[in-house]
Amino acid sequence: ILLHEKHIIGRINRVFVDFALDQKLDSLPPDSRLINPRLGAGALLDIGVYTLMWGLLLFERTSVHSEQNLQSAPSNPLASPEDLSIMASSVIRGGMDVSTALVMTSSRNDCQAVMTSTLLTKASGRTFARVDGTKGCITIDGNAASKPDSLTIKLNDYGETATHKFERVGNGLRCEADAVALDIFSGNLESKIMPLEESLAVLRLLDSVREAVGLHYPQDRE
Repeated sequence: ILLHEKHIIGRINRVFVDFALDQKLDSLPPDSRLINPRLGAGALLDIGVYTLMWGLLLFERTSVHSEQNLQSAPSNPLASPEDLSIMASSVIRGGMDVSTALVMTSSRNDCQAVMTSTLLTKASGRTFARVDGTKGCITIDGNAASKPDSLTIKLNDYGETATHKFERVGNGLRCEADAVALDIFSGNLESKIMPLEESLAVLRLLDSVREAVGLHYPQDRE
């Protein structure tokens, strides 16, 4: 709402998102999901999807809206993302990416996002995302990109700074599980906040990234 409805920092020019964890890969057994390619191991599919989703959300390219704003949510906005171009680079070891960097550019709004993920090191500091606009910037803080707990708005002209804090229990993952459980309990075949087509569109983007960096899993060949 602050970004895309109130335009509090003006036109968005660029976005930076990072999710970095030290998963001690060398100490894990071969059957660990974190290093076994057959189990979808790698930074991209494990934590890179969070950075991609943050980038899309801050681009205003997803229909991830609060329940009260569902009427204004676009319909299947990522089904044919012709205006998005993505460049990718990965460090691949043992058939999995240990680090991946994405650069996404939107011709629709001349905005660019840099999204990085790694399993090799823990990020220093708590700021995992920054949005730069024509009137200021917004930084988003938290222990990880899956658990934001505050955002800070800094406006250029007046030097004003405002911080909004919000509580999150756990690492944020329980929110995903709770949302699925509530839909199942309500008999919904898909989420109203995150429609199936949106999930498929994000998966298509991830597949295009894997193809670009040469990241292939055994199932791709079977």
